Amino acid sequence: MQPPTRSPVPQARSICVACGGALSAEPQVLGGLLVQASPERVRSSWLGLTNGDFFSYHRCSRCGTLNVREYPDEYLLAELYGAMPANMAGALSTGEQQANQRAYAHWIARAVRRGASDVPLRILELGSDCGWLLRELMQALRGRIGSFAAVEPNQDVVGQLKAAIAATNAPAHHFATLEEALQHEGDELDLVLAIHVMDHLFELNELFATLRSRLSRQGLIFMVVHNPGSLLARVLGQRWPPYCPQHPQLFTPKGVSCLARRYGMAVVNEGRTWNRLATGIIF
Repeated sequence: MQPPTRSPVPQARSICVACGGALSAEPQVLGGLLVQASPERVRSSWLGLTNGDFFSYHRCSRCGTLNVREYPDEYLLAELYGAMPANMAGALSTGEQQANQRAYAHWIARAVRRGASDVPLRILELGSDCGWLLRELMQALRGRIGSFAAVEPNQDVVGQLKAAIAATNAPAHHFATLEEALQHEGDELDLVLAIHVMDHLFELNELFATLRSRLSRQGLIFMVVHNPGSLLARVLGQRWPPYCPQHPQLFTPKGVSCLARRYGMAVVNEGRTWNRLATGIIF
């Protein structure tokens, strides 16, 4: 995939990314960062993960999802993500990372068991990071993984991801882009994993249309997103960690259902996940 052409014009939206509903005229969660700020200012906030330094959110009148109206251009985003460390690096211990991913793996295993089939699964993961989830799935799915496409563009973590693939002897391959993964895999997909991914992508139309076209008849998309209506979000207010520059939207449960329906799918199950967080992230 060719790098995006530089465009100084911010990406913009006037309707909700989840359901197409109208957005509030005024911000409902006011951040301290403007998309018109200098690239240096945006870069500093992006990499510093400073609480309260994020783009303001407008609420959808139909599903309640929070949307950023304007977001940096794709060229700057590629630069910013390329400079980021591994997900939660330095914020959580290895044990905490493993515990979080193990919980996700158990959720995934339960969802797969509902299908009541022993056919090897063709799996694609968006944002594989260091391979934490792959390690846990090798235990949770126990021989059910037929193929595993690990999509991870961040070159800083690819070495760790490949080490995880080798250590688990998983039938997995790393790909830098979704396009590369789909070209290599060829077949339909039984399971797409997107853990804390959909919050990060300003434009979802092309992605969902592509994934929907490649899912098998009983195929599943397993998503984990941040819920701005959660108890923790209400208690912490502006200090809630998911309020950050990396999240151009924050989905409500209703928003996720609307998103699925827009692409001819349905939510078959939903629930709350519990994550371990370091107090330093909050305070």
